[in-house]
Amino acid sequence: MKATASVILYKSKTLANDEHPIMLRICYNGKRTYKSLKMSCSPRLWNEERGEVRSKHPYSVNMNSIITNELSKLKNLVLDYERRGEPYSAKTLANEISKPLPSTKTLLELIDDRVRYFKEEKGEYNTGTGYRTLYNLIQGFSPQRDVELFELNKMWLKEFEDYLRATNKRDTSIYKHFCCLKAAINYAIEKGYLARDNNPFIGFEQHLDRRTKKRALTYGELYKLLMYFRMKYSFASVDDIKMSVHGIALPLSAQPFDSDDDKDVRKYWNAYFKRRGCNKIHPTMNSEGLALSLFFASYFLQGMALVDLAKLKWKDIKPLNRMDSNDYYRKVLFGGYHNAEMEKVSNLYYEIEILRSKTSKPTRVIVDGVVLFTTIAPFLPAVDEYDENNYIFGIYEKDCEDEK
Repeated sequence: MKATASVILYKSKTLANDEHPIMLRICYNGKRTYKSLKMSCSPRLWNEERGEVRSKHPYSVNMNSIITNELSKLKNLVLDYERRGEPYSAKTLANEISKPLPSTKTLLELIDDRVRYFKEEKGEYNTGTGYRTLYNLIQGFSPQRDVELFELNKMWLKEFEDYLRATNKRDTSIYKHFCCLKAAINYAIEKGYLARDNNPFIGFEQHLDRRTKKRALTYGELYKLLMYFRMKYSFASVDDIKMSVHGIALPLSAQPFDSDDDKDVRKYWNAYFKRRGCNKIHPTMNSEGLALSLFFASYFLQGMALVDLAKLKWKDIKPLNRMDSNDYYRKVLFGGYHNAEMEKVSNLYYEIEILRSKTSKPTRVIVDGVVLFTTIAPFLPAVDEYDENNYIFGIYEKDCEDEK
């Protein structure tokens, strides 16, 4: 059974002008609730059968228009609840249609709110910058006036796309800006700034070529880069390692690397990070060395993100001995199972378990010991300086709160 609604003259209450308030009566499951329409009428000017003000009333047209609108809103609300299959009551319906109208926002005001939200509340500066770029583009597209949300339609979207193309934006950039705009529109609908049926993206189609030219290094280029890194910035060989602390191989002394002819070469630290504090200049490495080290660390650690590399501490690296399966099965094939068991060879690997900063999900990486050593060798401390709570790459300092 669906809810029913009618408009009545509430004669149980008489106002100071001897009129009675006009009320919306909602009935559902044997319960009834009344909602005032903020209007009143005398009994002689009220049509009881039709539930409306008689034409003799000087404001009958306006008052009956309000009555019709309120009844229509209630019927649409009931249909929405029925369509979603959500339970409701007469009181629920009355409260829902009594909600004050949401504040209206223009398109630029909406996007500006998203910029502040992502930068100030969420700390997601890249996302906030994307919204700021969209703000500037829309302002350039419509410099004369701001656009109301209800004015947005498929024609406006098409003209905005044409404007972006006229400013030499490629399809990949256009796609990115439209994703940002669509997210802002969805937020406006969620907050009630825009009716769901007025979503301008309904039925809007784009034909964008988002394919990008692959710029991957070849294996030959990668090998040359790795050899260059090992020769210039990493230690010469594994034989240089003399001691181990908690499974971490350490050199007896940490000799500064100083083979650059240009003594004025910039150190690796970025002024942007320095401004935020909790960062230090690495005393032995220039920007090229750090960039290569971070690149190969990410490459060998299954594409670990830079923010996760920056937070990596020595205590996150755990030694792990794993059997050399290729050698084992070769010995089984040629010498039998017993011989393979007697001559089983284990290789040193390292296990890294972290929580990804982007998803907060646990990630486990297992990497060959020699490969890992080659990558982080420039940052290995001397034995007497080792502290498992220190950051490996020195982008953050120990006990730094900024990275949290």
